[in-house]
Order: sequence, then C-alpha cells, then structure tokens
Amino acid sequence: MPCDFLIPEPGPNLEVDPGETNVVLVSEDGLERTTLLNVVGANLCDGQTWYFDDLDNPTTVHLCPAACGAISGSVEIEFGCETVKH
Repeated sequence: MPCDFLIPEPGPNLEVDPGETNVVLVSEDGLERTTLLNVVGANLCDGQTWYFDDLDNPTTVHLCPAACGAISGSVEIEFGCETVKH
C-alpha cells in the first residue's frame, strides 16, 4: 500500500482547497472509518497523521509513518469538508 497519494487534477473551474481536505482509513470490511489528523509537515508527525507536500500549492498527500503502518484496508482522500487538524 502506498503512503503517498497524488492529488488528481480537479477539472475546469475547480480547485483543491488545502483547508478542506481529509484523509480517511477504511477497514477491509468497510465498517470502520478513521479520519486522520492533519499536521503542517513531516517533522510534526505524531501517531496517525498526514501532511501535504506544499501547503500553498499541494500536489501530494503524505501519510506519516504510524498512519502508513496502520493501513489494512483502503485510503480515501475527501475534498470539500473542513480539514481535521492535530
């Protein structure tokens, strides 16, 4: 399972808002959903957290090591909801 995810091109007249992005771990059976906390950068990784490669112009979501090690199902990146921060 990868720990880095490219943000897809949003399409015409749309943009990715870094303040409205969440990363969710979904269990293999789909019954459990864990929203990871966002941190500013790799140096602030603490437990199951994630960060952008560039806060001003993000192109990639990076899972912190503890979050990457916790993956046993799938990862969903959600756009359009206020980011859950650490």
